[in-house]
Amino acid sequence: MIRRHPKMAMLPSPKRIALVLATALALGIAGAGIAGAQPVELIADEMPAESLATKLFPETSRTRSIVLTQPEKPTIAFAVQFAFDSAEIQTASKSQLDELGKMLELEKVEGKRLLIEGHTDSSGGNAYNQMLSERRARAVADYLASKHGVDRKRLDTMGRGETRPLEGSKPNDPTNRRVQFQAAD
Repeated sequence: MIRRHPKMAMLPSPKRIALVLATALALGIAGAGIAGAQPVELIADEMPAESLATKLFPETSRTRSIVLTQPEKPTIAFAVQFAFDSAEIQTASKSQLDELGKMLELEKVEGKRLLIEGHTDSSGGNAYNQMLSERRARAVADYLASKHGVDRKRLDTMGRGETRPLEGSKPNDPTNRRVQFQAAD
């Protein structure tokens, strides 16, 4: 039988929910997916497809234990270069994206989905940066689908605008103009 504290009944429903969530976070049993909670690895140089697969889709072992927290999904970021004020991918970034496309063709990631997040620095207005980051994420997904034949259903896209700068960077830092990748499964 669950016993309620007498003061819990007096709290409005949203406050009760907030209290439960705060307690769960304090106990470490919630929190997966909180904005900014996961570390991002910025990859500056080209990385082979096998290495990308190992980073994004690590092998996990199964146990018979109860897990109260979700492990963080690895997130990698590329400084994909685009033409100024556009979603046109520059030639210099295509070799890096080609390795990502090869990774998605590997047998060990067959059928797995990938989340593609577009990010901007803080130059420009919030609404414009949001729209630009969405267009850039879609451009990367379209490139992977057309050049490497990746089923578009395996590629989820999302724009984050300027809302999530890299930890330790200034909002206008060019490193914040990036595309991040994470396992979507």
